[in-house]
Amino acid sequence: MEIREAPDGRLQLTGYASTTETPYQVGSFRETIAKGAFRKTLSEGPDVVLLIDHAGLPLARTKSGTLTLSEDVRGLRADASLDPRDPDVARIRSKVQRGDLGEMPGSDHNPRVGGSSPSSGIGSTAWVLDSNSLRRRQDS
Repeated sequence: MEIREAPDGRLQLTGYASTTETPYQVGSFRETIAKGAFRKTLSEGPDVVLLIDHAGLPLARTKSGTLTLSEDVRGLRADASLDPRDPDVARIRSKVQRGDLGEMPGSDHNPRVGGSSPSSGIGSTAWVLDSNSLRRRQDS
């Protein structure tokens, strides 16, 4: 994960929410996420937010155009345009630059994607990665 200052003064955060074709340990077994596992969900244009530790207010969101998700040869890539005036962004900026926050949850070892999608009505929808694809899990 890296953070850079863009010409317009915003901060550009780039990283991988999950890597593909790389085995990782889950309890007592190893799992590998297949290349193409995110294709269907990404084609549906999900409304996904970027959060710190899966909680709090969003740093970026696909619906507002400040978060872009794409799948490449390495995995699920996240590119976020962050507002440096946001106190939450300021809180993580130097930690990312120093390497203290070096990866997104799920980028190498955790099968869950580091974002969630708000739903209309009660509860929220989290995007959870299983061994073949992203699926929605409704929380209430």
